[in-house]
Amino acid sequence: MTRNEQLIAAWLDWLASGNLSPNTIRNRRYTIGTFAKDRDLLAVTTDDVLDHLRGLTGSAWQRAGHLSAIKSFYAYATGMGFVGHNPAALVRSVKTHERSRPALSNGTLDRAILLADDRNRLALLLGSRAGLRREEIATFSSDCIDGDDLVIVGKGSKERRIPMHPRLRPYCDDLLRSPGWAFPSHVKPGDHVTPETIQRIVTRALGEPYSTHDLRRYAATQWYDATHDLRAVQQLLGHADPVTTSRYVRPNEDSMRAAVLAVA
Repeated sequence: MTRNEQLIAAWLDWLASGNLSPNTIRNRRYTIGTFAKDRDLLAVTTDDVLDHLRGLTGSAWQRAGHLSAIKSFYAYATGMGFVGHNPAALVRSVKTHERSRPALSNGTLDRAILLADDRNRLALLLGSRAGLRREEIATFSSDCIDGDDLVIVGKGSKERRIPMHPRLRPYCDDLLRSPGWAFPSHVKPGDHVTPETIQRIVTRALGEPYSTHDLRRYAATQWYDATHDLRAVQQLLGHADPVTTSRYVRPNEDSMRAAVLAVA
């Protein structure tokens, strides 16, 4: 095992001690492994971190995720005394401009669901009707079905129950008849697909720039518009903080118009 591999393994063990979900740890492993390629982690400079971020061709969300992982790794490495300073400490946060693109419309989603095959349609429905994260879709299995509820273990290994939407019932019944992963891997027999695979499935179905996160926002907005109960939406999404949930809910144009017209 190389020195880089030893450092990454120790950091991942430290993350696991904080009760992070296996999916989060797997994503962090992939991210820091990408950064560590052709780099000595103990000799990294601030310029190396900036060069890595500039070289990423994905979205601002991807760059933000990479920076978060790098900062976490070096916070650990400096705390343990492996390096004398944190090369990511002065790197400014990546602005994600979460409101800069249009919300996922009913028409775009309905069209994607109509044209999708059964597997891809299930991914779209789990995101838009159950609000699952891409990691939760990737690991969805017959064990997640309990009567009329979906039992999901999300971030921090926290379990939440989500009432099953009627459109998910046929797929769940099929899964119970043939227990196992809803999205089995063709690369690793007996395992499930990666979250990145689910992301690609959803983006291909919806078209750029949409992703699984947009499905989750869509679900949050629909739930809130139907109930005006932010606490219920928070529980369904598995958020620890209602402030986070409020960022997921898109403003309803009819409600904004009514608010303006209500003022004499």
